[in-house]
Amino acid sequence: IIAITTEKKAARSLALAWGVYPQVLDYIDELSASEFESLLESAVTVAANRGFVQNANDLVVVTAGIPFGIPGAVNTLRIVSGAGPASWLENYVCDGWSCRLPDE
Repeated sequence: IIAITTEKKAARSLALAWGVYPQVLDYIDELSASEFESLLESAVTVAANRGFVQNANDLVVVTAGIPFGIPGAVNTLRIVSGAGPASWLENYVCDGWSCRLPDE
């Protein structure tokens, strides 16, 4: 488990739990769609730097609470490839929040 947090105190506490690897990132007040994609990219980068992602086909499960700053408010789950969140869009047709394979 890689626990990405904006609080150094939380990261220190998380480091005491077995199997949890904390990482402190800068705080973002409100996320636009492009900033959320950047957050996903940061999560994949942290996972790769820690050695959990070794190739582009590895999957990373990212959970987040949006808006930030509300303890215990996890309301988002995304699965992205080790190549990053933009890599899957090359093969899929997306409209809004959903993506699907193109009709043949």
